[in-house]
Amino acid sequence: MPFTEYLDHAQNVTLRWGFNQLQNEITFELTVKTTGWVGLGFSPNGGMAEADIVIGGVAPNGSPYFSDRHAVGNSLPLVDKQQSYTLLSLIEGDGQTTMEFRRPIKSCDDEDFLISVS
Repeated sequence: MPFTEYLDHAQNVTLRWGFNQLQNEITFELTVKTTGWVGLGFSPNGGMAEADIVIGGVAPNGSPYFSDRHAVGNSLPLVDKQQSYTLLSLIEGDGQTTMEFRRPIKSCDDEDFLISVS
């Protein structure tokens, strides 16, 4: 993917992403040096309130789980009525979790954060 950003100083959280304007999609790959669940949020002010959030992980039986959510405050994010994000893969191994997912660049879901290509 053409874009990469470390989301913490220790470089334990890496976000990669790319746009497919023909398909009107953006694809993300989140890699976190941890096991269990991981999440990523987008918000207008950098905080949790009004954030568009995805959460995923690997259940004890080995199957992945994933959901599109939103936060109304500093509490458990609520599941979106419309699941705009699509899980492509979720892999846990060697002490890290990698979650790849995509969504429309312009979502019709008012619980999703507006992402621009520019």
